[in-house]
Amino acid sequence: MALSQNCPKSARLRADQMVVFVSAGKCVTKSQNKDLYSRAYVERGDPTSDSKKARVRLGAYLDRVKGGAAYFKDYFKMEGGYSVPTHLSNSLEKHFVNAPLLEVLDLISLAYQCLRSGEEFERRRYGAPSFVSYTADKDYVKFVRNVLVEENLSYSIDNDGFVHPLVDKEFADSGASLLRGLAKEPAIKKEIEHCYSELAKIVPRYKTAVRAIFEAVEILTKRMAKTDKLDSAIVRKELTKIVVDKLSTNATSKNAYVKIMIGFASWVDGVHFYWHGQSDEDHPIDIPEELAITLVSTGASFLRLLLDASRT
Repeated sequence: MALSQNCPKSARLRADQMVVFVSAGKCVTKSQNKDLYSRAYVERGDPTSDSKKARVRLGAYLDRVKGGAAYFKDYFKMEGGYSVPTHLSNSLEKHFVNAPLLEVLDLISLAYQCLRSGEEFERRRYGAPSFVSYTADKDYVKFVRNVLVEENLSYSIDNDGFVHPLVDKEFADSGASLLRGLAKEPAIKKEIEHCYSELAKIVPRYKTAVRAIFEAVEILTKRMAKTDKLDSAIVRKELTKIVVDKLSTNATSKNAYVKIMIGFASWVDGVHFYWHGQSDEDHPIDIPEELAITLVSTGASFLRLLLDASRT
């Protein structure tokens, strides 16, 4: 990349000290990053669902573990129903490059399970002393996790080798925190777990997730407002009175809560577009991801508000 002529000479430092590059026509300096140039200095944008480089790296890694495809083939077939070639050099690398994405994501998890079962077998068979550690399964998860990050893929892998869609950390933490506070609310907790489990699927069902968060809010609303449904009129009247009476401490906080409840009523009206009278058969197009995340996170905030009011 050519150095911008607008950069001052003082910015043109040695490559081992600073890297200078151009962004939006401006001279930008950045500390040397000890990583591949394409990862360190090329704008990657949002995470993507697929990457040939990631496929190559994952397949190449497995080709070099425990004898490669010959080691994994039976497990892949028996546990996942997937056949992989074993007669080619670098068989898994080539298979990962050409296989459907869903199969690749499944094979990532199946490979871990195969390694894990093999490690446990070796421990039992050889009675390894405590200082001997079989770590092929853990090393594999660490490698996959690095690949997913370095190749900017929209997935994560947990410590049990299962692949999940990558969800914004703050959003995920918020959901986990909400669940921890629902120990005494089993019906509401069930709906929240349903909501987040739908979002965590390889192919998320956003409409179902939004309906689940609405159901969770409605369960609490019915109990607090002694009503049989949740609609914007209930929020503006009964719920607003409850929240203001329970949580406001002065005129300013009262006004703030009233405005918040107006937003709550608008949220209910927005979700109703996907809740009442809209069958999946009549409307097969799911909610856009960005809208679904907004509706779920906002609904979770309103649920917290009601929980606070109900416990005061």
